[in-house]
Formats: sequence, structure tokens, C-alpha cells
Amino acid sequence: APTLENTPYDSGTEYEEGEHAASVTGETSGNFVMSTNNTFRYTKIGRLVHIQGTLSITSDNSSSGDIKVTLPFASGDGTDLSGRTYGGCVLYDHGGTISGNTSVEVVEGDSFFKILEVEDDGTRDYLDEGDVDTAWGIGVDFCYTV
Repeated sequence: APTLENTPYDSGTEYEEGEHAASVTGETSGNFVMSTNNTFRYTKIGRLVHIQGTLSITSDNSSSGDIKVTLPFASGDGTDLSGRTYGGCVLYDHGGTISGNTSVEVVEGDSFFKILEVEDDGTRDYLDEGDVDTAWGIGVDFCYTV
């Protein structure tokens, strides 16, 4: 049986609420511009962070590579892939032909997420600037650990 670590909850030091002004960039270069709707809300309790919100992209500033969206805290590490997080996202007005399901993926140690597409045949691919128009939006709601 696994051993669980019991740490008393201390609301004075382990609880935080806030807003995170996100940045959306290309992994290789460039960024996407947001004029409004550029903020995520988060609640951090101990090592668990819940994040939610909608980002509205208004233009593409020469982005290239996988789309990366910043998070308020870096993801924690885990044994094997136990620190990896997948969560809900909705893409809208993207103008592309995304044929599979999309989710966010947070890799251990990263302070950003990528948008993962899983095709009907099970193959996976990260979305890049070619998968979206210059103006598009994304809504997210997920938890990850730090």
C-alpha cells in the first residue's frame, strides 16, 4: 500500500488567489497579441493550482512553432510521468481544421502549457501557428500541481 504524507493545512501560508496575465508565444519565436481577455484566475491551495479563464487573441506577431501559454507557477516534478497534467480547453474562432480532441498539456517543470490535439486514430500533435488564424480564442479550466 502507498504511504501518504500527512501535512497539516495552514491557511495562512498555503492559500493564494490571484490573476495571471498570460502570454501566448510560439516555441521557436514570436508571440500572439491580446488586447483584452488576457487574464487567467487561479487558486493555489498547498501544491494544487486551479486555473480558469478565456484568452482572446487579436493578432499574430510572427509566431513560429508550438503554441505556448504561460502559467502563474511552474509545474512540479513527479516519478516517471506522474507530474504530467492534461486539462480542459476550448478553442474557438480558430479558422483551422482541427480534426481531433484538444486539451492542455503541462509537462513537469514547465511554467507554460501547450495545446495538444489527439486525432481519431490516437496520434498526438501540438498545435502551432499554422493550426489557428491570426485571431482566435481559448478557454481553459484545469488543475495542476507545483
